[in-house]
Amino acid sequence: MKSTFTKEYPLRAGDFDCYHHLQPAGVMDLFQDAAGRHAMELGIGFPQLAEKNQMWILSGVQYQIVQHPHMYQNIRVVTWPLPAHSVTCRRDFRMETLDGELLIKGTSDWAIMDGEKRKLIRAREIYPTELVYCEDVVFEEKMLRLKDFESTGEEVLVTPGYSDLDMNGHVNNTKYANFILNAIHLQPHQVIELFQIHYRKELLVNQAVRICVLREGNQIYTMGKNQADETMFYGRILLK
Repeated sequence: MKSTFTKEYPLRAGDFDCYHHLQPAGVMDLFQDAAGRHAMELGIGFPQLAEKNQMWILSGVQYQIVQHPHMYQNIRVVTWPLPAHSVTCRRDFRMETLDGELLIKGTSDWAIMDGEKRKLIRAREIYPTELVYCEDVVFEEKMLRLKDFESTGEEVLVTPGYSDLDMNGHVNNTKYANFILNAIHLQPHQVIELFQIHYRKELLVNQAVRICVLREGNQIYTMGKNQADETMFYGRILLK
């Protein structure tokens, strides 16, 4: 059973912003699609887990741009899971040219939730026993732990709608990237080198969230707070 999965994709105009930069949501959407397809091959995709009333939950994602892709370029995404810990599972990604040159490297942390109890369950035994893992990692260091910061007054209120939901009935992970980008309004000279999100609690339709922004040099930190002032997610952007 293959421990890695590779698929070619064309980059579309809609994957890029008004400055012709690849949008975070575009990167995350490709990663999500490749991960989902591989999970299906491994017998642990969305419909297979749904039969057990279980679901995949993304807890964090990070990617770094090594070379900037261009519009309409054909690329390939390579992805593989690392051995699961007691609760969390890590999956890494490479976005490459068709000649194998690295464009973007990414990593993600996942967990499995019991759909009825809404609690995390042990994931150590989720992968097929015959799977021989690829244990290559694209980042040696763990993702930076993000935390609350004191609001500087730069805030945007966002209310997710129907089109933001995924098959699990909550806001899809890629939509958070759009919320963050809409809050920070990048300028033409500001190019993302690294993008990171940590998800704390599931965000539901019509659940308003206040996005707070903190700018420190070439880094931009964000956090989403609900009406009860609970932190729903954190974000970090490193600019070139």
